[in-house]
Amino acid sequence: MPPKKHIIKPNSAPIRPVQGKTVPQVRKAQARMKQDSQAMGRGKRRYLMPSLIVLLCFVLYGNTISNNYALDDDIYTRRNVYVQEGFSHVADIFDKGSLYGFNKVGEQQYRPVALLDFMTEVQIFGLNPHVSHFFNVLFFALACAALYLLLRRLFYNRNKAIAAAIALLYLFHPIHTEVVANIKSRDEILGFLFGILSLLLLMKHEEKSGGKRNYYFWSLAAFALSGFSKENYLTFAVIAPLMLYYFTGKDLKRCLRLGLPYFGIVLFYLLVRGGVLTNNTISGRLDIINNSLMAAKSTAGQLATEFLMLGKYIVLLLAPYPLSYDYSYNQIPIVSFADWRALGSLILYLGLGAYALWSFRKKPVYGFAIIYFFISMFLTSNLVVKIGSSFGERFLFAPSLGYCMALPFLFTAMFRINPFEMKWVRKNYFYAATGAVLIAYAAITIPRNRDWKDNYTLFTADITHAANSARAHEALASEYRVQAENETNPQQKGRWFELSIGEFHKALAIYPDADTYYNLGVSYYEAGMPDSALGVYLKALEVNPAYTMTYNNIGVIYFNRRLYDQAIGYFEKYYQADTTNMQALMNIGAAYQNEGNGTKAMEYYNMVLKRDPNNAGVLANIAKMKQKP
Repeated sequence: MPPKKHIIKPNSAPIRPVQGKTVPQVRKAQARMKQDSQAMGRGKRRYLMPSLIVLLCFVLYGNTISNNYALDDDIYTRRNVYVQEGFSHVADIFDKGSLYGFNKVGEQQYRPVALLDFMTEVQIFGLNPHVSHFFNVLFFALACAALYLLLRRLFYNRNKAIAAAIALLYLFHPIHTEVVANIKSRDEILGFLFGILSLLLLMKHEEKSGGKRNYYFWSLAAFALSGFSKENYLTFAVIAPLMLYYFTGKDLKRCLRLGLPYFGIVLFYLLVRGGVLTNNTISGRLDIINNSLMAAKSTAGQLATEFLMLGKYIVLLLAPYPLSYDYSYNQIPIVSFADWRALGSLILYLGLGAYALWSFRKKPVYGFAIIYFFISMFLTSNLVVKIGSSFGERFLFAPSLGYCMALPFLFTAMFRINPFEMKWVRKNYFYAATGAVLIAYAAITIPRNRDWKDNYTLFTADITHAANSARAHEALASEYRVQAENETNPQQKGRWFELSIGEFHKALAIYPDADTYYNLGVSYYEAGMPDSALGVYLKALEVNPAYTMTYNNIGVIYFNRRLYDQAIGYFEKYYQADTTNMQALMNIGAAYQNEGNGTKAMEYYNMVLKRDPNNAGVLANIAKMKQKP
């Protein structure tokens, strides 16, 4: 393999000779870079590859546009009051947490730009899942086109096929299906789009140094939009100066100085977030069902499992099949470093980190790809800060670019191609290898998109790949119950309930929690088996006495049995847990009414009417009492 050419890009620093090259040679290289940059900026050809990328994105992901809502899409759409009611709540999405419009809890997430985007979409088009999916695909297409333009500048002195291959590999990689096909993940797409635009504008600033257009300011603005779309992309504050160091020939100190304002924006975001959210961290100890790392009995076991998961991320990048929307407890069990997978992953990451540090001054592409991967994975790795999920394919959305960046250079090394040559002798080998990977990726991506059609298709498709996940079984059980509730044929309705109950039992066999017992009770009750429902409701209270909704459902069972005293006892427990709960007051009043104690019934009805004078249910019950002789 021929020696690497050291080429200095034009900037404000004086031109100096590079060892093994003369000043005229360096000037010639700089002139080529300038001409290449100008060629990208003028004429119709500059639109060709970005337009092709946008077109291919719609070919790959166009079948998601016919999909409906799935998984957690409702958080930012149908069940988010602020998004539904439009621009009247613009101030609210900036001074409250991003989940407040969904659950009235201002904790953990602050992503106002993503919410503003959904709000604008709903204001113009209304609530329409197909419109939402279209914009997910469009924004992803624009992000990949911007990525290509960035790569052309980073690899200006390499063959143009390098930048195209990286951008296409990123576009086609199946690991991105969860983000693109999941409407709620618009925050991830916008974060990446603005993050890439920020890096692109920063590179244009370096090219136009001393010019009239202030690309640096716009780069900072794009970075701010990226962070306020999703906090993961605040890590681009570290990536930006490193990118300059690796690809512009500037010394590290100068690059870090240019990066300081990006860290200022990070600080600004943290200050705003801290002033808005009622709790900047996950409340209390994380639930095992959400972050399975909490099941570890020791710090060593937790660390070993973290590296096992980090190793699985590498596996998914290399072989993205099968894919799953859920990896929660106990899909990836807790292990120790006696497990060769955990130990092997640790050794691999240490080796990659050592190479990146050892080669830092030499600035190889592999080194930058590794550092980029590490930095972009930092916030979701669970190594330093534990988050609300232990593992997810969406966490690879940005980091996967590091893998896609390294792969074409591996191909050039395999086929002994000099990436610096503008005309390749063995180009067909490179094109064939890249094309084969793209075809394989497309064969996985396009069918996978169809799995995200709705909850039923997603949950039924993935249960075979998430057979050890309690949450996956519970989700499927709940969806079977929805099918039963919408079914008119009595026999088929019973079959749906049977499937629902069976899946809930599978979930409980993996992790017996109160929520699953409660939902199993609902399925039993709706299937006409109140005795079984009562048993699992009591089990839910045994697991978690604070699961207060269960008191109401037990009360309803006793109410239907005309055991009003027992029913009142449970309704009162329900009310004591939440004294603002008018449903509990209504149920107590109804129990007294059916028991024949109109005075006590009116006492509770009046408590409801004092808070809600037009409560239709209470007024109807009072009317019935007056009709009795």
